[in-house]
Amino acid sequence: MTILHLPALQILLIQRTSTIFHDIIQSSVSIRRKLFLDDDPCKADYAQIDSNPFLCRFGIPRFGTIHKTDLAKYSHPTASWRNMFVSMPSGKQLIMTRFAAFTGGWERCNVCLTSEDHSGIRMWQVADHVWEDAGELSDMIEMTICVP
Repeated sequence: MTILHLPALQILLIQRTSTIFHDIIQSSVSIRRKLFLDDDPCKADYAQIDSNPFLCRFGIPRFGTIHKTDLAKYSHPTASWRNMFVSMPSGKQLIMTRFAAFTGGWERCNVCLTSEDHSGIRMWQVADHVWEDAGELSDMIEMTICVP
């Protein structure tokens, strides 16, 4: 399938051009796995855990700074990236450590997210949590993906 050879970002973008492309992408298991939309049973041994490459693109760094001003362009509630897994294979739990800047120093806060349907942590779970509490200037985030 030719679409499968495109970079993941291009696949996300072309599905917006027509319903035909959208339907092809949404119905192809191979493409859905490339986009972290479906778990890959071949990677179920957890020997290697791949972080979703879109974490940083959508303002959710695996480790790094988030800027609240960058978030609005990615906040469409029905965007397909929101259903992507955070990792492959999908982690069932994710621990985020947030270091929030405030006057006089940094505040550390740990948050544990658990898969609601036991399939794995989805990008929307992380995004909604991170964006809801994002500082006006910047916060630092560190994520640890927990696997069975």
